[in-house]
Amino acid sequence: MANSGKSKNDHRSLDDVKRENSMMNKKLREKGIFFDLDENGDHFEHNKFLRHIMECEGIDVTARKVKSFFPSGYKFPKVEKMSPEELERKLEEILTILEDNRVDISLAEDLPDNLIYNFIVENVIPAEVTVSPLSAGFEVFDGCSGDCEECFQKDYCETAKEELAET
Repeated sequence: MANSGKSKNDHRSLDDVKRENSMMNKKLREKGIFFDLDENGDHFEHNKFLRHIMECEGIDVTARKVKSFFPSGYKFPKVEKMSPEELERKLEEILTILEDNRVDISLAEDLPDNLIYNFIVENVIPAEVTVSPLSAGFEVFDGCSGDCEECFQKDYCETAKEELAET
């Protein structure tokens, strides 16, 4: 039962997790944050909890380029170079990698694949995030700029349609 909280993305050993928990507890105590965690409990669940607290407190949070989540040499071809089927497969692959690394994209519901892909390549891939596959939270990239007239999603966004109809 000591590792029932282990996720599919977590390939660490129980001993590694115990060591990391001890290190995180020490760093939290140095900041005046104390927890009485049950040593007989689920160490992987404790690890998730401690990571979450560390992230919330900004302790040992490091920024990483989103591109670093992709295999070395991973290609992001221009939309024009891919067939609709290739684009769909590529987008599914990219979204899976992003989700596995706790990065989420928030865009209009019926946005075409080419616009989603371009948004990701131009705005998400070059960005830095402070999440990893073991993070408690997600980094969310919202495609809404608040300027409906200039928005690349305006033809697919209900809010933009309502806002632009009023003007």
